[in-house]
Amino acid sequence: MGNEFLERIEAKAKADLKNAKGEEADDIRRKVARMKEQFNDNKVDEAMKRVQSKEKEYGEAFNKLKDKGKAMGIDWARVLFKQMDNSRVKTRGPAEQGDLYVIFSSSKKFYHLKLDNCLHSSRLGWLIGPGSLELGEGMPADHHDHDHDHDGDDEPKGEEAPPKGKAAPREFKKPQPKR
Repeated sequence: MGNEFLERIEAKAKADLKNAKGEEADDIRRKVARMKEQFNDNKVDEAMKRVQSKEKEYGEAFNKLKDKGKAMGIDWARVLFKQMDNSRVKTRGPAEQGDLYVIFSSSKKFYHLKLDNCLHSSRLGWLIGPGSLELGEGMPADHHDHDHDHDGDDEPKGEEAPPKGKAAPREFKKPQPKR
């Protein structure tokens, strides 16, 4: 995988060098040399092996998260996705990085799942950082639960409602068997 990554970098640099001159061409060559130095000796492959060795640990952490949610009253089979909150994401250099929050409801209550230290890759999309996942009640800003108007529409009201101007809530429903 590491060699494939370096081959792609070199191919892109070769294409970029066709149109680059002077200082721009030197800058491209320096960047390629720096990447070759950083990813030498199969460092990408070694990193992937370390991640794969932690697969069991990640699975156990996910199961603990599900159990914690169940203890908080979350019915995972009936969760409604509401929105993503990326208000804590900042642009740092060429990438966006920061905490993302997945906001969802279950049994007329809002909950949020904090995805710590995420990084946006133009090629891979959002990558979740090495920090742990945090599950909380309420909206991310207040981290506490409020009483709801139980009118049967499963939409939290008042302070518990999603902020105006955010992404439109979407619901994901389980596929129903065809008849």
